Amino acid sequence: MGTGFVVQPNGVIATNWHVVEGAKSVRISFDSGDIFDDVGLVDSDQRRDIAVLKIKAVGLRPVDVGDSDAIKPGERILTIGHSAGLTNTITEGLVSGVRRAEEVSELQASGYQVFQISSPIWHGASGGVVLNQRGEVIAIPYAGLTQGQNINFAIPVKYLIPLISENVKTSFATAENKQRSSVSSMNSSILSSIEPAIPPAELLDAKNVFVGYISGHRPVFENLPKKLREWKKWNLVSDEKEADIFLVFYESGTTGLGGSQLTLAAVSKTGRKLLSVNCERRLGSGHTAGVLVNRLKKRLNEANLQKRLEEAKKKALD
Repeated sequence: MGTGFVVQPNGVIATNWHVVEGAKSVRISFDSGDIFDDVGLVDSDQRRDIAVLKIKAVGLRPVDVGDSDAIKPGERILTIGHSAGLTNTITEGLVSGVRRAEEVSELQASGYQVFQISSPIWHGASGGVVLNQRGEVIAIPYAGLTQGQNINFAIPVKYLIPLISENVKTSFATAENKQRSSVSSMNSSILSSIEPAIPPAELLDAKNVFVGYISGHRPVFENLPKKLREWKKWNLVSDEKEADIFLVFYESGTTGLGGSQLTLAAVSKTGRKLLSVNCERRLGSGHTAGVLVNRLKKRLNEANLQKRLEEAKKKALD
């Protein structure tokens, strides 16, 4: 049980990933009495606990989306959700703080902002809306501390906007398997590990590579294989079992101007990060993918040169 909200009139709906995670089927019901059992998964950002769904409907009334980057502590808010199964429960509160997720150890998350809110919420409110005083959605409520009074948390809506698309990527019955392969069976915590100064031989000598996706701008990710094939260093495989290493694309943070910082990481089969490069999102997804691949190429060429120098030095000493 959870909450969702309409973001496009043709049946695109946002909620939390944990509301639908592992589900074999999903049912969406409206106050009008309409029930939809044919639900598709458009996109998701599991790291930030967001899922975008699609139903076969037209003429729905979408929410107005506000600027979550403009929110300051102390602003009044309203939260609407399905708390304890009570439809459209409305509570009032304040934005108590704008925090990094890693500040709250109970969230077991990192790499994104959260709003601490004082609006009371309970199980079933996840995936609902946090509204500013103009009635615009500025966040999605998703967690709270059971040991504290009205210490709850919401995900800024800015993380939802890049995921909204009209194209259903998979039917919900296969969503679990689809997500498992698209993230290369890894999670974001693996990617925080420290990479070595010189990439190990398993990366320098790799032949077969699987490209995976955790979060970020999907058009950039979809352009990565083309840029990698132009480099002609690796054979890109569609089955991760055939891969020597994984290349994982994800959004690693935000820039000072509010843009996205994107990262391409090379990861071993055991989940050890071997090398990573990053850049800001550029004007074109193809250009951004090219920047990432060129930086990866430069780092590997430098590593190969350093490796050869060390081998030559060792031979000279011998």
